[in-house]
Amino acid sequence: MSEGAPGLHAVAVSPREVPGHLAYLTAQTALGWLAVLAVIALPLFPLWAHAAANLEVPLRRAGLVAPPPASRPTNDSWRVMAHALTSIPVAAIGTVAWTILVAAGGVVVQAPLRALADQPVIGGASGPTGPLAAVLAVTAGFLALAATSWFAAVVARVTSAIATRTLWTREEVLQAHIEEMARRQVVMDEAAAGERARLERTLHDGAQLHLAATAMHLSMIELTLQQVGEPTTRSQLVKHLEAARNENERALDDVRSVASGLRPDAPASLTTALTRLVDKLPVSGTADVDIPPLTAEVEPVLLLIAKEAVTNALRHSGCSAVTITARGVMNQIVLTIHDDGAGGIDADRGTGVTGMRMRARSLGGGLTITSPAGGPTSVRVTIPHPGTEPD
Repeated sequence: MSEGAPGLHAVAVSPREVPGHLAYLTAQTALGWLAVLAVIALPLFPLWAHAAANLEVPLRRAGLVAPPPASRPTNDSWRVMAHALTSIPVAAIGTVAWTILVAAGGVVVQAPLRALADQPVIGGASGPTGPLAAVLAVTAGFLALAATSWFAAVVARVTSAIATRTLWTREEVLQAHIEEMARRQVVMDEAAAGERARLERTLHDGAQLHLAATAMHLSMIELTLQQVGEPTTRSQLVKHLEAARNENERALDDVRSVASGLRPDAPASLTTALTRLVDKLPVSGTADVDIPPLTAEVEPVLLLIAKEAVTNALRHSGCSAVTITARGVMNQIVLTIHDDGAGGIDADRGTGVTGMRMRARSLGGGLTITSPAGGPTSVRVTIPHPGTEPD
């Protein structure tokens, strides 16, 4: 997630993040020393400041630290020069950190070898010798490595947070937060749907089959009971058998009910789903759908996008009519949700819009919104579909 101002969260660095943060700090250290040279050659400093600002984006997108906002960094000269100046103290800190890391690593490697050769472990000719000294030196070296790595990672995170606030506006940072939350929501929805499908398969292929097999065995027992000679005994056994069969059928019905409840009610096709959607609207609604059959992975996503767009229209636009159109055109599926409301939607902001865009991207497509002030509004989703033919 893109970062705002540095805070207490900066110290919460997990071990798996340390290598990437160290790499980012190393890059910033190099950039900081180049900034020092640029300051010395003062006329070159503004040029270097803009170059360093542009380098921030690929460094962040490499996954070393939190990714930057989607927009490009500012071109404001004062802001980019302030960013370049902050890299100078970072360069000093990074240099000290790497000096400690190299020295501590050298102690960890060399101390056991020196002890085996009966040489002073550290401190020159008058330094301590022996296995105990080597163990203490290696322990101290590992502690120095861990502490310095953590400190360097914290510095890297704080540096990236400062760069974010320096090179991007607050609105851009907040929009990056919104996009990240929407992306996580899409991922969570997909994970939940996958888990429901897995549980349904488990019930269908496991408990349901076992209960069906039990019912078959009960029927076999009933046939065998017909050979029992004593009528009273046979009658009692049949009674108990019938009770067992009834319990088994109730258990089977419960399993089927749970399995079917794990997934939302799925109509026969996207066409049916979109038609039902507009039929339930409190305003005039029309669905004009002419698309080929789609996969089980694609249809629910398109339906969710349509529902989100319709919900936004009803909630914010004051519309009196909604039209949903879906067509297969030139190897693509084009879904359009049109309303006659007030318009004025900001196509780059809001969790609803961002969530729809993320869902479209998950299918390899895209989403565009046309919404001038005063309306109308059209949400257009385009996804690839090799099976479609041109109109």
